Amino acid sequence: MIKEALGTALKGIEFETGISGRESSSSPSYVAIGHMYFDSVEEYRNAMGYHVEKMKRDIHKFTNVMPIIQIGEVRLSSVPEINLSK
Repeated sequence: MIKEALGTALKGIEFETGISGRESSSSPSYVAIGHMYFDSVEEYRNAMGYHVEKMKRDIHKFTNVMPIIQIGEVRLSSVPEINLSK
């Protein structure tokens, strides 16, 4: 749904689920973390602006956890590109 809604403004997306904290027996700090990549904050805001209310309503179908949103800038990445078009 996100890829379809945000179209070409979305340059990449990653989703990870927490499996443990620092110690192997400890709980993860977050249940899940999603990363969406855009060329700029303006591109993000323009793309999300139109769809944000629908996404807010839809997220409650999947979780009762209140999302935390942080806008950041990637300074270094060595993760290989993942093709999600399949």
